[in-house]
Amino acid sequence: MRTLFIGVFFVLISTSTKAQVEGFSLGGDIVEQQISAEYTVSERVTARLDVGFEISDVSFFSFSPFLLFQKIDNAVNIGDAGVMTPYHGPGLVIVVGDVETVVAAEFVWGLEFDINDMPFEVFIDAGPYIQFDPTSAVALSSSFGVRYKF
Repeated sequence: MRTLFIGVFFVLISTSTKAQVEGFSLGGDIVEQQISAEYTVSERVTARLDVGFEISDVSFFSFSPFLLFQKIDNAVNIGDAGVMTPYHGPGLVIVVGDVETVVAAEFVWGLEFDINDMPFEVFIDAGPYIQFDPTSAVALSSSFGVRYKF
């Protein structure tokens, strides 16, 4: 999975697409080792999809859609470096594996840092999730990653 993430990252760096204020971004979550895609629905709402997989002794495929609400009124301008915007929102986590299938609901709080003059954004978030199936559990999740803005 790390090889796939690194490959996608270098392909994105080598393209000459101009960054947009609104649109589509693609990258990876370093903590969960997932591919992360985000689409800007409006100035305050984004839809994010994280997809991960592993092929080994215990293989699995994970699918996590989120609806995130940008708190642009609380955004902080970091001089010439960029803008840091807080966000929060609900999501769903589905993991299908060799051993079991897991379904959970998640709520995240995070920060997104849009780098000025570069088509990259860095994100970090964390929050609780409640696993419903096959057993009930409550835990915390976190993510940290980089996305290229098309």
